[in-house]
Amino acid sequence: MAGLAWSEKLSIDGGVIDSDHKHLLIVTGNFLQCGQGARREQLCAFIDDLEHFATAHFRREEAIQRAIEYKWAQNQNAEHIELLATLAQIRDRLHQVAAAALDDCRREIGALIRHWLIDHILNSDSGMKPYRDLIILHSGGIVPLSSEKHRSNRIIGSAKSKGLTIDHGVIDEDHRALISLINDFILEENDGYNPVKLRATIAALHAYANIHFKREEELQRAVGFPFHEAHRRAHRDLLSDLDRIGDDLLSRHSAHQHGTLSNFLREWLVEHVQDADMRMRPYVDEMKKMRSTSHPHRF
Repeated sequence: MAGLAWSEKLSIDGGVIDSDHKHLLIVTGNFLQCGQGARREQLCAFIDDLEHFATAHFRREEAIQRAIEYKWAQNQNAEHIELLATLAQIRDRLHQVAAAALDDCRREIGALIRHWLIDHILNSDSGMKPYRDLIILHSGGIVPLSSEKHRSNRIIGSAKSKGLTIDHGVIDEDHRALISLINDFILEENDGYNPVKLRATIAALHAYANIHFKREEELQRAVGFPFHEAHRRAHRDLLSDLDRIGDDLLSRHSAHQHGTLSNFLREWLVEHVQDADMRMRPYVDEMKKMRSTSHPHRF
C-alpha cells in the first residue's frame, strides 16, 4: 500500500473524520494490492466498496460541516459529487475494458484513486482542522465505517442504478431521486438509529414516490401502455408499504433488526423497476414526446 500509509499530516480531528479516512485508505489499498491477473469482478467489487464507504463518509462529513457552519461546505459538497462521479466512471471503464488491457487499466486507475483520496484530504479536508473541537462536539455517537453495520448494509450503488435504466429521461431521473432517498435511509440506519430522522426520510420518500407514480401513470395512459392498470395497483401497494413503515417504525424497529427495513426498501424499488417498469422500454420513444410537460419534482 505504498503512498497510502496513515500519517499525522493527514489528521483532521483525531476522531470520526480521521477514522473514516483511515478506513478509506484501507479500502483503497485493497484495490492497489491487486496484482497482475486480478479478475474483473474482483476489481469492480473493490470499487463498489469504495463507492459505498465514500458515500457514507461524505454524507456524515457534510452533516458535520453544516452543524459547525463550515464556510467551505458548499465547495466540499460539489467536490464530493465530482469524486463519486469519477468512481462511477472508473467502474464503467473496468467493466468495459478488453480483458487484454485489464492490467494496464488497473495500474492507471490505482494511481488515479491514490491521488483522488490523498489530494482531497490534503487540499480540501485540511481546511477543517481549525474546527477540530467543534467537530468532536458534533460527531459523538457516529458509528465507525469499519463497523459491521456499514459493511453489511449497503447503498444502492451506481452499478445497480445504471442497470435500472428505462428511458434516459424523466423516469430515470425520478428513479435516481428515489434511490438517493433510500440510500439516505440506509446510511442513517447505519450511523445510529434515530427514529425521527428515519421517519422524515420515509415521509420524503413517500411524497416523491407519489409524485413519480402519478407522472409515470400519466405517461403510460398517454402512450396506451397495456399494463397500465396493473402498474397503477402496484403503485398503490408500494405507497401502502411506505405508510406502514412510517406508522410502525418506532414500535417495530429494534437493534437486532438492523438492516431489515433497508433491505425491504432496496427490494421495494429495485424489484418494481426490474419486474414492472422494464415493460415500458418499448414505449420510451413515445414517452419522450411528453417530457416537455413532465419534469422531476425537486424537494
